[in-house]
Amino acid sequence: MKKTIIFDIDGVLIDVSKSYRLAIKKTVEFFLNKKINKKEVEEIKLKPGFNDDYDAVNGILKKHNNKVPLKNIINIFQKYYLGKNLKGLIKNEKLLLRKSIIKKLSKKYTLTIFTGRSRKEASYPLKKYNIKKYFKIIMAVEDVKKKKPAPEGILKTLKRLKTKNAYYVGDSIDDLLAAKKAKVNFIGVIPPYGSRNLRKVLKGKGASVIINNINQITKVIK
Repeated sequence: MKKTIIFDIDGVLIDVSKSYRLAIKKTVEFFLNKKINKKEVEEIKLKPGFNDDYDAVNGILKKHNNKVPLKNIINIFQKYYLGKNLKGLIKNEKLLLRKSIIKKLSKKYTLTIFTGRSRKEASYPLKKYNIKKYFKIIMAVEDVKKKKPAPEGILKTLKRLKTKNAYYVGDSIDDLLAAKKAKVNFIGVIPPYGSRNLRKVLKGKGASVIINNINQITKVIK
């Protein structure tokens, strides 16, 4: 049986520096009515429990002693991120993992996705870059009751494929924790816009394999 590689999307398959990350910054600035340094976004993303971008916005706002209902955060965030007719920041998303490598991996491994994105938002870049066909399962936020760092999405994928032999490829502490709880191998990825501290944080939580570029993945999977 082929080994399974489960990919996160953001920061792994797709560059979200000018989409989700920028939407976090703009949403916080909207409610604070002032500019913030993007380092605040990087810092909150290094902490466990902030894989979800709405939670990240909420966390930064609380740091500034500002309380905003979650539905208001979601409303403003989505206006920035999706915009009208998908003309918002989502259009800035770029492919990080070369299509030729995805195609090569798909011949040797069973490729799947477990993401904190909604199905609609996950499908957008996969269709845009014509890579959706390479992934056997796409586990989105609608498919789980508990979001990362809960391992539910990984475990459901393994159960559906009837395997325990898998890698989870992610770029956050919550990705690592989810992999640990699911008892699968973890490959940490430092995205191009990643904080210098990300490697240190991942190593500190026990990540043994960390790559600086997702296109190096073929060198670390055996």
